Amino acid sequence: MQLPDSPPFIAPDDTEALGRLQSKLGKDYELKLDLLPQPWTGNLNTAEVFVPALNPGFRQEDYAHLQNPDYAEQWRLALSFQTRTPFYFLDLAFQHTGGYLWRHRRLRDLIDVVSLDAVARKVMCVEHDLPPRSATRLMRVRPIS
Repeated sequence: MQLPDSPPFIAPDDTEALGRLQSKLGKDYELKLDLLPQPWTGNLNTAEVFVPALNPGFRQEDYAHLQNPDYAEQWRLALSFQTRTPFYFLDLAFQHTGGYLWRHRRLRDLIDVVSLDAVARKVMCVEHDLPPRSATRLMRVRPIS
């Protein structure tokens, strides 16, 4: 994925489409182009479970967590499937982050059955919502029961 080294993080091929999308979003949404996109987490080559998910949204604390160089580096490496823990949000080094807390809550039942390590290594999550980037308004989904 060819992205610039600094914001706005827009792939050259996406510039025109994102401009059109931004004009259609209205005041309820804002594309967070100052954050790297996270269209997936996990490793396509090693995952045994694929989970489609809505974008978890954005919180101001996300900026603070990205001040941690290790977290920021893993965030970037996730785009090329090179993180040390495939589902890097579940890396114990990041258990204080919103990314860990949000995903751990939603995957808790699976973690309880197979272990945190197994989920972090064998699950891949692919985001599929609109807007395709972190948004200022969350879209709520009820858990599967």
